[in-house]
Formats: sequence, structure tokens, C-alpha cells
Amino acid sequence: GVFGACCTLLFSLVAACLGALFACGLGAVAHDWLYGWTVMRAVSALSSRTPEPVATFGLLLLPPSLAAYCARCCRGRAEGAAFGQAVLGALLGGALLGLLASTPPRLYGYDVADQDIHSTSGAKAVATVEL
Repeated sequence: GVFGACCTLLFSLVAACLGALFACGLGAVAHDWLYGWTVMRAVSALSSRTPEPVATFGLLLLPPSLAAYCARCCRGRAEGAAFGQAVLGALLGGALLGLLASTPPRLYGYDVADQDIHSTSGAKAVATVEL
């Protein structure tokens, strides 16, 4: 009934939030431990080369699509199967959202503007730093 639907919705929301937080935290730890590795440079280069509208579209569309796919393909006939499907789909969708959000563009190459505070002309030097 209505109570079961509300409980499913509540648990699915909690699962999606936990999945997103865990995956985003895992991404932050991976960035910390693996900073400078070739794999991380490749992921950063890929995210930097992805056009912003495509990245936004992917961030908004891929997680709910994965959640809906998981909820539809993993059908069971047992009692409470719909609840498990909804929670699992939400958890996986949230995890994908967290992984996508934890990969910032331009992580390794960026411009650094330096201004000499003792200069009277206010000249700025810009250098591209590639770590």
C-alpha cells in the first residue's frame, strides 16, 4: 500500500545518498593515493576534453538510467523483491553519480597567475603548470 511505497521511497533515497557519498569519498581517496599515476592522468585528460554540455548531460542522465535499468532487469517474484530492486538500483545509481562527480576536470594541468606584490607596475606572470 501507501505505507510500503513510502518506505521503499525513503530507503531508496537513503541508499542513493549513501552510494553517492561512499563513491565520492572513494574517488577522493583514490585521487589522494594515486595522484600523478598514468591512470589518473588519463582520467583527468578525458574529463578535461569532454565538452561541458556532454558532461552535464551524462551527470544528470546516466545515474538515474542505471538505477532504472537495475530495477527493471533484476526482477524477482519473491515477497519484497520490488523493495530490494528499488534499493539496489538507487544504491548503484548513487554510486555512479559519486564516481562521476569525484573526477574533476583539469586536475593536473592548470594556469597559475603570479603577481609580484612588490612591483609598482602590477605586472602578472602566467605559467602553465603540468604536474
